[in-house]
Amino acid sequence: MKHNYLMIDPEEIFCKGYELKMMEANSIEGLLPFHLKRLDNQNTYYYEITSKQPLSRLLECTTMGSEELYQLIAGIYHVLGRMEKYLLKESQILLEPEYIYICPENFSVSLCLIPGRKGNFPDDMTALLQYLLGKADHKDKKCVVMAYGLYQESLKENYGIDDLMRILVHSCKEKGSENNQAETEEERNYGGRKMRESEIKSVPSVPEKQEPDQGKEGEKNKSQSITFLLIPFGSAVLCSGFIWLLKGRESLVQLWYFPVIAALAVYLLLSFLLPMESKPHLVEKDRYKKVSEKNDMERVEKDSYQWKMVFQEEVQTAEAMEDKRAGTEGGNTVLLTEQVGTEDYKRLKAIEENQADILISYVPFIIGKQQGLADFVLQRETVSRLHVRIDRIGDEYQITDLNSTNGTTVGGRTLENNEAVLLRDGDLVYIADLGYIFT
Repeated sequence: MKHNYLMIDPEEIFCKGYELKMMEANSIEGLLPFHLKRLDNQNTYYYEITSKQPLSRLLECTTMGSEELYQLIAGIYHVLGRMEKYLLKESQILLEPEYIYICPENFSVSLCLIPGRKGNFPDDMTALLQYLLGKADHKDKKCVVMAYGLYQESLKENYGIDDLMRILVHSCKEKGSENNQAETEEERNYGGRKMRESEIKSVPSVPEKQEPDQGKEGEKNKSQSITFLLIPFGSAVLCSGFIWLLKGRESLVQLWYFPVIAALAVYLLLSFLLPMESKPHLVEKDRYKKVSEKNDMERVEKDSYQWKMVFQEEVQTAEAMEDKRAGTEGGNTVLLTEQVGTEDYKRLKAIEENQADILISYVPFIIGKQQGLADFVLQRETVSRLHVRIDRIGDEYQITDLNSTNGTTVGGRTLENNEAVLLRDGDLVYIADLGYIFT
């Protein structure tokens, strides 16, 4: 009685095959728990969705940031990887936002797999990414670039989920370098959880540009520099020894300038004859300077190209963007959320003395215990994260149960999951075990 289910009646052709046995016999992380019920030779698929919300509902009145987008795509990627072990195909996944279920607490992903379904995963994924592109938070520049890059990649022929994951991993690495964060692969969070070692190895790597290994290069340069200086010094020693043998020790003191001249002559000769690569002490600083300048130019060109793609169709000032978000354009006001006049405010008046009244100052109005998602937070264990939603239809209000665990009661009748009923003045409303009077 405390569990909620999504029920799907498949076509007859979908009722055959090994996929049913695979789904019944195994609990696959990232897929909605599956149950099969047969009645009069007709199969009904039950998917447990307790404490989860569809993606379309979560993004109904809000936008998606870069972290949520990353966790969503990475979650889909890892679910597909686990499915291969059970010989389940990606075409059997429903990628419509209404059938992608999210845990609001950590944004972990649960997918709905219909055994025997013959869909087109690349096309379905492209449609999903197009939907997410419209839900990206335009204040989050990283999210916009990431969403647009994923969508553009999905338009390529014969693309795969690995190609999308490479974009995410590359974006993650860029973010880590910008923030100077020393983060290991084991500490990266994919889909709201720590990755296992096997999953870390499965993440496709992004080819990196080969840059000089400064440690090895430094040792090599040091050795070459010493060799380059030892040759002139050895020439001076040989010249001194030759003078000592021929003229004696006293003559060596008098002719001290001959070894010095010999050393300088050998040094200049080596500098003229040897290639620049053999003289690292002369070119090392300039070479690394050129490498740094080249990398900086490539990074600037890449960033400008990405933003050119994103905003080439529309260039707006910061003031114009703020006006658009606020719902104004050209002096005309556009209502993004239906506001309620002060004199028409409705409220849920608490029955318990220690509970506060709930003022419904705008619609849609969501009540639950999830901070950041609910418009009014009820800190009670029996209340679901997103418990009910209140809407206004004309002059009337209606309340909808949002797949809550402990249910919603209006006028003495417990609502079905996702059922909506009209609210009348004086109706007794119970949100789980909390009582209110609608006035």
